[in-house]
Amino acid sequence: MPDTILRFGGGPIPLDFRLIDNEDGTYSWRIWNEDGIPPLIPGLKAKIVTPSHWQLEHSPAANTQATITHPAQGTGRHIVCTAINFTLAAGLIAPAAVSLLCEALDGATRIWSARLALQALAGSVAVAAPPLILLGSANTAMTLRFDGAGGLNTFEAVAAQGYGVRV
Repeated sequence: MPDTILRFGGGPIPLDFRLIDNEDGTYSWRIWNEDGIPPLIPGLKAKIVTPSHWQLEHSPAANTQATITHPAQGTGRHIVCTAINFTLAAGLIAPAAVSLLCEALDGATRIWSARLALQALAGSVAVAAPPLILLGSANTAMTLRFDGAGGLNTFEAVAAQGYGVRV
């Protein structure tokens, strides 16, 4: 597995999460500060017990809400979403202008959202593909969806990928 580092800043001390090969078929996230020194936070780690990578996509017919749900992973396991892509497109006939909310839900709790607006032009496209990592709650499903259908001559698509962890 390639060297994987996640950087979380914004707090008093930026932290790197490094994916370490345990050489027994499992991987662990280890936390380091920006100087490469492990911080003194005992027990703070997440372990990927077995690779459980997933990828979901939904691109329904015109004027239909796009939504995907990754089921709960079981006791103590969390869903991690590493990439999402929302697309809203007009067909060959110009639709009415529309603005839709794109959202990621951890159970019923919104953990990320963005708004996509589509012009009243044939062939217009709006895309939201933010660079992010979303960590869901333990044993909770994660849903990525538009908040409704776009209307006549509009098409929605949502795609996501990630993996499961035990924290």
